[in-house]
Amino acid sequence: LVCMKMGAYGSKRFREDIEALKSNDPTLQSLNYERGGLGDEGARALAEALRSNRTLRRLQLGHCGLTAVGLRTLVRALGDTSITPCHLRRLDLSTSSAPPLGNAVGDNGARCLAYLLRRATSLRHLDAANCNIGDEGAVSLAQAVAVSKSLRTLDLSYNSISDIGAEQLGSALGSTHCLQGLSLWNNRIFHSGAEALANGLAANTSLRWLGLGCNHIGDEGVKAIAIALLSNGRQSRLVWLALGGNKVTDKGVEHFAVALRAQQGNSGTTAERGESGEMTSQRSQASLSEQVRAGGLRPMLELGVTPSHLSVAVEET
Repeated sequence: LVCMKMGAYGSKRFREDIEALKSNDPTLQSLNYERGGLGDEGARALAEALRSNRTLRRLQLGHCGLTAVGLRTLVRALGDTSITPCHLRRLDLSTSSAPPLGNAVGDNGARCLAYLLRRATSLRHLDAANCNIGDEGAVSLAQAVAVSKSLRTLDLSYNSISDIGAEQLGSALGSTHCLQGLSLWNNRIFHSGAEALANGLAANTSLRWLGLGCNHIGDEGVKAIAIALLSNGRQSRLVWLALGGNKVTDKGVEHFAVALRAQQGNSGTTAERGESGEMTSQRSQASLSEQVRAGGLRPMLELGVTPSHLSVAVEET
């Protein structure tokens, strides 16, 4: 039996949760304090209970007024292996509200999360969407992702990450062997940031989902990614690539289609040979572009402007 509880800080339910955590109640494996007004004070109480807990697997803290101060307290407790190793598998700090209801994690909080990634070898999923994280925080997280042997998904959508942060995340993609999903929706990434991410994709053999929608990548960024996938060949495991809201034109889609055609060795995707090789090639390319837009090829190219959930192609473990 897996129990998920939800209660505001200071409530009877919260006090019961704290006691259950301290006693390592085996039925309490998931806690949800989203919109529960936890704040930094509640985070301190929760941290004390988590310090010796071995049962909790999922912790949701979205929309609870958490700052870097409260997050640091939680991270120290979760990362303290002197008492008991951390058993948490998912930490969700994502929010769609601005502070004080949302979580003002910022770059200082992101550095705390990077510390946690290095210490908590059980952590599989980290969601930090809309947490006011900029380039400094992204750099810290990227360095931790590069050496992590456990993290499967990282959601950094709706933050303030530019090409500087994307460059380091691209480097991490080239080093990681376990990350399967990365969301950077709605940040400030332009084509040079896309090129840095593409460089990482060229050497990556684990990523299955990449969300880059609602940035400023354009056709040149798509071209760089297409070339990277082509150079990676059959080693790439990418099955879902989200690029909606980047002003990608037919030209960008064609770059992607041509790369897929070359990668697949023209198998099952070329038109029949005709008298005019050039006309046949044009028809083939048009057909591929249509298939790309329709999601008929892998990796699937998503051109919508609504973020797809990170679990589309990543198995929850």
